[in-house]
Amino acid sequence: MKKGIVTCLKNIALERDIETRISDGEYLPGDMLPPERNIAANSGYSRVTVRMALKNLEKKGLIDRHQGSGTFVSNSAMRKLERNRTPFSICFAYVNVPGKDILMDPYFNHLSSGFHRALNEFNANFRSIEILPGEDPVSKISEKSDTIFDGIIFLSCAPSSDEILQFRRDGTSLVIIGEAPQGLDISSVDIDNFHGAYEAVRHLAAFDRKRILLLNNYSTARRNGFMEAVDEFGIDRKSCHVDKVVPWSKESGRKAALKALSDVKKEFDSMIVYGDFATVGAMEAVKESGLGIPEDISVVMYDDYPWVEMLSLQPTAIRQPFPEQAYEAVKMLIESSRNGEDRHFAKMLQPSLVIRKSTCQYLKNRGAR
Repeated sequence: MKKGIVTCLKNIALERDIETRISDGEYLPGDMLPPERNIAANSGYSRVTVRMALKNLEKKGLIDRHQGSGTFVSNSAMRKLERNRTPFSICFAYVNVPGKDILMDPYFNHLSSGFHRALNEFNANFRSIEILPGEDPVSKISEKSDTIFDGIIFLSCAPSSDEILQFRRDGTSLVIIGEAPQGLDISSVDIDNFHGAYEAVRHLAAFDRKRILLLNNYSTARRNGFMEAVDEFGIDRKSCHVDKVVPWSKESGRKAALKALSDVKKEFDSMIVYGDFATVGAMEAVKESGLGIPEDISVVMYDDYPWVEMLSLQPTAIRQPFPEQAYEAVKMLIESSRNGEDRHFAKMLQPSLVIRKSTCQYLKNRGAR
């Protein structure tokens, strides 16, 4: 057997031995471990093997090493070891639109399917807590639950920098679904909206649709991807426009589209609309104006849910991987906790283009038959 493999196996054996001693209470939180030379002499392993085993235990958060002071069992060591034997407890803290029933929201249904898959796979428990707009999420979690969660997933809210440090000291892992606020040292699982908007423009430009209206919310990434594609595909910026829309409001999409259609300065031949309900409203506005889809105006829905398949005019869409986003958030929490990671990670998932009847590709395919 190669020397490197033997060394690795020795590291694991010694590491597990110390873990067992902590788990059995031989070493309690706050206790000082024997010096490296003593561990080496008593175990028969080399100082190098001992040093590597202690380094791995430190990465797992089971011990704290202080140069000149010694090596101590961490305050959260017992809890971290217990996690490997009991279900991992997760809190999902989210801000919802006031008055909106999440059980009827396809976005939350998609997240739910990803959560359930992960909870079953990773042996985890789950509790959701709604945070009202303006409320402090950490205070609300403490108010609503006496449980000390192993991990917390935040949606549309975030803890402060000081709260993040406290969570880490307590051994609680944190992940944000979406883009992490600038300057916050917290892991996140986001969707590449830059790429999604870019792909939507690329698809439209392939059929010479070069007067494009983007109905967006606050997403800078989506706007930047849109403008990057406009420039790359030789489209005149003056012929493209960006307006605001409320993505979950059909009436918002309808009004935004009607306003743009009545503005002679915004003559356009295609729309990219963020939000499923907003897209339906925008498509109704096009029909109200006596125009055809996609003959006069091509439409790309920046969203995609199974129910759109039931529409008589099914929209081409940018599908966002929401179930995968939820799954990856749970996976990131658990792996970070069990590996003792103290760093934050950012994972970016890619959306995909689904071509249906509302863009010119459909007319081309129909003409070819």
